[in-house]
Order: sequence, then C-alpha cells, then structure tokens
Amino acid sequence: MQRGLVVGLAVLASALAVMAVVAGCGGHAAQAPPVPEGGFVGALVCATCHPNQMEDHRASGHPYKLVKITGGQPPLFPFSTVPSPPVGYSWNDVTYVIGGFGWKARFVDRSGYIVTGPAVQYNLATAAFGPYEDTLPPGTKPYDCGACHTTGWVATGAAGPHQDGLAGMYGTFAEPGIQCEACHGPGGRHARTASVSDIRIDRTAEACGQCHYRDAAKRRIPAKDGFIQHHEQFEEMRSAGHAALSCLDCHHHHKGSLYSSEGITRTCRGCHSAQARNTAHGAMADCEDCHMPKATKSALAPSIYQGDVPTHIFQINANPVGKAAMFYTDTPVATHRGELDEVTATAPEYARGFVTLDFACYGCHKDENGIGGRGSRKTLAELSAYARGYHD
Repeated sequence: MQRGLVVGLAVLASALAVMAVVAGCGGHAAQAPPVPEGGFVGALVCATCHPNQMEDHRASGHPYKLVKITGGQPPLFPFSTVPSPPVGYSWNDVTYVIGGFGWKARFVDRSGYIVTGPAVQYNLATAAFGPYEDTLPPGTKPYDCGACHTTGWVATGAAGPHQDGLAGMYGTFAEPGIQCEACHGPGGRHARTASVSDIRIDRTAEACGQCHYRDAAKRRIPAKDGFIQHHEQFEEMRSAGHAALSCLDCHHHHKGSLYSSEGITRTCRGCHSAQARNTAHGAMADCEDCHMPKATKSALAPSIYQGDVPTHIFQINANPVGKAAMFYTDTPVATHRGELDEVTATAPEYARGFVTLDFACYGCHKDENGIGGRGSRKTLAELSAYARGYHD
C-alpha cells in the first residue's frame, strides 16, 4: 500500500505541474490546454480536477496495460514489482512493458516488437519467467494489442505510421494504458467547459464489453488448454442468465477488485439472499467460491482445476461430468475487433455457458487422484449427488 501511495503522489505532483494550462473547475478561469477542440488531453490533465478518481483508477490496474519505459528505469506499479526484463535484455532494450499488474508482464523491444521466447514472460505469482510464443523468433511479433491496452488507439498495420517510430508498433495512440479518456472519450472540450455534457459517461455493460471480450463475430467464449482465456467477462455474463446485469451493478466504476474489496459494490447475496442463507457449506464457502471458480487462465494455472482468474459464468452443471464437457471446438473467426487471434486461429476451442463440478468443487476438494485443494476426496458422482438440490 505504501508503494501505491508513492506512485499516486508522483502522479498528482506531475498533474499539478500542468494545472496552469488547464481550464478551471467550479468557475475558476484559467488558460485552456493547448489541445485541439475535442482532442485528447491526457490523464494528468484529468487529475487536476479529479484527483480521487485518478487515484482509484490507477489502483484498478487499467492504466498499466501498457507502460512506457524511459531513461532505462524500471516501471513502478502500486502493488507489484517487475524487477528485470528477460535474460539478454536490459531496461534500455525495452520500450514498453505490457501488464505487470496482477498476473504477468511481457516486454516490447527497441523496435516495437513483443519479446518472444521460452523464458520471456514474467509471472508475478512465481516471480519467474515463463514462455510466450516461444515458436516465434524474436523481433517478429508485432504489437497490435492497442485497442484494449492503450488510449486513443488507431490501428495502422505494417505500413504505419508507428507509435514512437517503432516499426513493430502496428498503430498509434494518445496514451499508453487504459487511461481516463479510453472510457470517457477525448476530453479537450470538457477541459475547457468543465461541463458534464461535454464528456462521455457510459454506464452500460457494453462500454466495458468493448475490451472484455475476444470473439467479435459470435461472442463465444474462447478457451485454450482446458481453461477460458482471460478478459472475457462480457461474453461470460451473457452466457448463463445474467445478460440483464450491467458490470456496474456489482463493480465500482473506478476502483479495482484485485487488491482491494472496495471495487466490489454488491455481492451475490445482494440478489440471491435466500440461496445464500440455505447452503450446506455454511461459513466455509462463499457463493463466489463455487459459482465464480478460477476457470480462467491469464498467466499460470496452479492445477488442472484452477486457473488464476475467476469466471463470470456463474451457472454450474450439476451432472457428474468433467471439465471436457465444458469446452467445444469450432471454426476460427476474426477476434478482438477484427484482428485474428493466433490462439483461436490454431486451436479454436470455446467454453459453454456453465462450469463443471471439477472447476466448482476441486478448488477446495480433491479428486480421486488427490488433485485439487486441501479438502476431502470426492468423485464427480459424489459431488453431483451433493450438488443436486443444494439450495433447496
């Protein structure tokens, strides 16, 4: 937490330096920022009037989807540390870090290409490097992830122009990371008028769904190696009876939930109080332990039944079937706003709108082979018999 405070104070100090050129809030006149009408002004300008929202947003992790490296100095994160780039690279060889908050960090080289190889992805859970696209030679994986990792992304492809003149950057952006204007739109006019009518405020699930999905064509739930792929919560929510919910029904619009409980504004009990009261597990398990198991993998999977990200599917298939029943294959399609995802293209696997009992239960219990959590051993048949009528 102390590290987060230091990062936050540094951000606000930088913001104060630009206050002289920002239009005043609350009727205080000041010189307008030197940006085109309707253009991007940057998060530091937003912070001059909205410091608390800025601090909450930075603690959510969104601004760290892409972090620029300057002067050969390592990046700073509020709750985590990326101590070094992969072997063979110094911080002077890295132009950007992808991630570094929560799960993993990948690296962009001096030409703008994502570093690939057998030990190039830094996994925070183990503080060790693992593989990323290790069949691709270094210097061949372009950075084309900006639609959901930057603010103001414009895809340009190999022809360019390229951000910072880096040939491997297949696009340009206003700011790295998901900053204020990624969700609220360009703030140039709002910075001048301080009027709420001059900034975008979109509280719909579709606003979050612009990035929290992978399958642009059919809104399926792409999977790989027996786990759901990460950041697909929009597709998951609509797969199992929660399509009417907005993300903001449960999540705070600025605060994150990974390192703090403040980001969750309503739990399952808020809508399902009867089921929450009528459970055979009592205080040993929360609703989310079973209905939001870690069936998703971002960086690492501790076991075959547990990834590192909770799913938002919620529905449990109470039949005595294993995780294989949860997945199916289909024809690959364009993903991520039209870009072809390499994983989906080579192994088109998708998840159905339910989680199986091994995901729901073996985070705590063990299977007959002793794989799973610390609890008692249970076969799928035993789990199924126990799960039927569980909340009756």
